[in-house]
Amino acid sequence: KYLLIMFNKYFEDKGLSKKDIPKALIYFKITSYATWFCTLGLCYKYRPLKRLFETHFFKMRLDYFRMKYPTSFNKYEKFVHDKSKKLSEWKYFKPIPKVFGLKPLNTVEALSENFILYKLLLPILLPLQFQFVVSLIKKKDRK
Repeated sequence: KYLLIMFNKYFEDKGLSKKDIPKALIYFKITSYATWFCTLGLCYKYRPLKRLFETHFFKMRLDYFRMKYPTSFNKYEKFVHDKSKKLSEWKYFKPIPKVFGLKPLNTVEALSENFILYKLLLPILLPLQFQFVVSLIKKKDRK
């Protein structure tokens, strides 16, 4: 309920009427999903977090943790790899990437990266999405 009050206040402060708020919330949700799918596609194609962890700085940190905590590090690394492999071979998941001509294991890895990347980018993406929704509704109201 508090979140809905905040949405109402934000949109009213931006000059939208009360009748525009449900439309704004729907547009916002559509924009959020579109952004999420776009970042998923980018994660599938470019693997930004994997590339980041291949840089010298992060390689040194990973090597440090690998040497300092070899048992734990190997245990967690194996756990993540095994779960990724298992999900990519799951009979209910495997057909989904195949429909789009994607490799199931790469899709699982992209989903993992996208989960992290999307959450990290949320402080930047949310204000942009809100501003986009407000400008879209104002533009439609002018017509």
